[in-house]
Amino acid sequence: EAELEKCSEIKVGYKRIDCEKPLKKAITLYKYQTNAQKFEIGPITYYWFGVGSEGNRFEISPTGQAILSIRMLAENTSSEITSMHCTSPSICRYDVWDGTKAFKYSGMDFTSGEIVLNPADSREFNILFGPNIGYGGTEFKFDPSKTYYFRINENFGSMNIPLELK
Repeated sequence: EAELEKCSEIKVGYKRIDCEKPLKKAITLYKYQTNAQKFEIGPITYYWFGVGSEGNRFEISPTGQAILSIRMLAENTSSEITSMHCTSPSICRYDVWDGTKAFKYSGMDFTSGEIVLNPADSREFNILFGPNIGYGGTEFKFDPSKTYYFRINENFGSMNIPLELK
């Protein structure tokens, strides 16, 4: 963070951004590595702070629509380039599962349907579950009697992460 402070002294905008960007990324990775839950799946380590943390919320809207936002960080711990895939709601390797039904996303920030990570690279990503947007999506419905999981089902491995929605 001290190095980041030095970047603010740079007067030229793009040079200051070039100075700040890798430092901010390193700080974000450090915060996830030291404070978040860790899930190792093949070459990717996923970090998640859980529902109720910044970027991770669950609520029922005034109209009764359940809305779940998930923000995670993925780090490539291998020596190979690795891709995470989510091209559309119907073709996405990430969903929410209630034991009987898979809920597809309403919004996400996978650029062009995938996140490509170079070795030792990391990236924070967001996925929203809520109203159906079409294209193979589903409306997220909440039943307090069920247990919900964020499912990852990539070619390199899979895992069900308990969500603890209340």
